[in-house]
Amino acid sequence: MQLVKYGNSPSCFEIAEKEKPVAKPGEVVIKVKAFGLNYADVMARQGLYREAPPLPSVLGYDVVGVIESVGTGVSSDWIGKKVVAVTEFGGYAEYAVSNMYTIAEVPTDMPLASAAALATQYATAYYASFKLSNIQSGDRVFIHAAAGGVGLALIQFCLLKNCVIYGSVSTDKKAEMIKSMGVQHVINTSKQNIYEEFQKLNHQLDVIFDGVGGKMTKAGFKALRAGGRHVILGGSQLTEGRGIFNLLKFVWSFGFYTPVQFLSQSKSMLGLNMLKLIRSNPLLLQEFMNETIQLLNEKKIGMPVGESFPISKFFEAHVHLQSRKSIGKIVVEW
Repeated sequence: MQLVKYGNSPSCFEIAEKEKPVAKPGEVVIKVKAFGLNYADVMARQGLYREAPPLPSVLGYDVVGVIESVGTGVSSDWIGKKVVAVTEFGGYAEYAVSNMYTIAEVPTDMPLASAAALATQYATAYYASFKLSNIQSGDRVFIHAAAGGVGLALIQFCLLKNCVIYGSVSTDKKAEMIKSMGVQHVINTSKQNIYEEFQKLNHQLDVIFDGVGGKMTKAGFKALRAGGRHVILGGSQLTEGRGIFNLLKFVWSFGFYTPVQFLSQSKSMLGLNMLKLIRSNPLLLQEFMNETIQLLNEKKIGMPVGESFPISKFFEAHVHLQSRKSIGKIVVEW
């Protein structure tokens, strides 16, 4: 499924025939059963994601499927195993290539959407919560888009540490869902003003997980108390408009910070780009996925939530993700 132009139309994508990939040394070829959608894909479709390859391109960060062949240096024992893998683009395809260090074996009976969530979403949440922000028992954390794929993972990891959780959602259905999971303070943005809620939390939060960016970051930083950590996971607010002026407005809305400000207030701001992290150290990703699978096996966390679409409804899946009405991970099945 190839991206051929930018925009919000089904014609942005076309099915294209390509040669079946061959595994290079240290790689595996996966027969894909389902590929995942991520909000970065929506931004790429709109021409707003700088990391995306030039047109025409095949997007897709994560896949679930069966390993069909391996390159030199990779054990043949992997052949035939069901895995989740990160692909660094190229995932929207019937066959995809992955580095041997960015795969993890998953149970054969695990739903495809659940398995796909372990790659980008749960690995991101694991790193953000346990490594970057180092959440502690009793921390007061705020999770933006708490019913999304990363948000649901963050909730589970924060509950493991007995954190007090504030979560923002956009619908009543999502509000009920995260409340049932154990989120103590739910902010429904369709009914509540999130900026007013942040003002009420002035100097009270320990950690903010922010996948929205822009003015949300500026408002959130003020809500942190001394020792607070603001983790920026993305910038979905950028998709509210296009063009250079929208980009400049978005950048300006973050606010401006200096090291002296972090020092004097004893606060920190941390950025997370999983693609850059994976390229730099792919073994980290494998560690995060395997640790998450271990937590699942020990029943310390529940099965990731997701939604599946057939390939015939591929663009509907894209629009569903963009609408912010989705819950958990979205995958498209061949």
